[in-house]
Amino acid sequence: MLERFTLQEIKQGFSPDKKYIATDKQGQKFFLRVEKNENRELFDFQADLFERGIKVAKPLGFERVGDEFWSLYEWIDGDTGNNCLGNYEADTQYHLGFLLGQEIKKLHSLPSKSEMVWCDFFQKSALEVIEKFEAMNLDFAGKDLLIATIRENLQLVKDRPVTYLHGDLSDGNVMVTTAGDIKIIDFIDDFGYGDPWKEFSKIINTAHNSTHFAMGQVDSYFDGQIPDEFWALLKLYSCYQGLEAVVWSAPLKHESLTNWLVMICEKVAAWYSDGTEIPTWYQPSHRQVQQVAKRPTFLSVSMERGS
Repeated sequence: MLERFTLQEIKQGFSPDKKYIATDKQGQKFFLRVEKNENRELFDFQADLFERGIKVAKPLGFERVGDEFWSLYEWIDGDTGNNCLGNYEADTQYHLGFLLGQEIKKLHSLPSKSEMVWCDFFQKSALEVIEKFEAMNLDFAGKDLLIATIRENLQLVKDRPVTYLHGDLSDGNVMVTTAGDIKIIDFIDDFGYGDPWKEFSKIINTAHNSTHFAMGQVDSYFDGQIPDEFWALLKLYSCYQGLEAVVWSAPLKHESLTNWLVMICEKVAAWYSDGTEIPTWYQPSHRQVQQVAKRPTFLSVSMERGS
């Protein structure tokens, strides 16, 4: 595969794998991921999703090159949502989130092969995260609210279903194409299983960047009929996700990243500071779900994939 391409490294993100713009001799661009661990199963999983019509980058090839594993995907003309959503009007941001909600629903509808007992898995993980977080001796506004919310609501995960999950679905892992569509990228390495509503935990990043995109995502997934149980679980998962991200950042010794994640935790605490189950970023939309199918006007700018 190597001799076919000219490579330009994409230096963004914190994953240990390397990413490249791979340009062939005809000038056509592709996305190349180079990893030390073999993730053929993940590659095949994404190929299956593509064949099922779920909006992911088309997988094109997988092979071993020396002691590395190379996976090749179609190139997506566009940019990640966290980089470009602010360029669009509120209605367009909502529309893009609406498109994402539809794709999440398709992913979660696939039959799961996992025998995971979600209650056991999540409760154990949550208590471990609290323990590791408290050992970091960090202090910030709302810290106690996050910890208390997790401890006091772990019973909510009892008997929750298990589906396939993307596992890291924030606006930073959604491409907005120059044609005005979305594509989901960067599935976690072992593609996850878990409570389908846990998929929304990374909405804490998304809502920080674009409340309209976050609202569209939720409205679409539930066809505008959002159950009360979802909000209670989203509160639990949001608080967990905030602390888990801070804990995850500790070994990286990247102070600015940890500080940014602490700021997100403060945001989450503020969203729930009045004791409500519904975060303050969610404002019931004046739009009817059926009306969102109208395609908005997109910027005619050239954007390149940034992740």
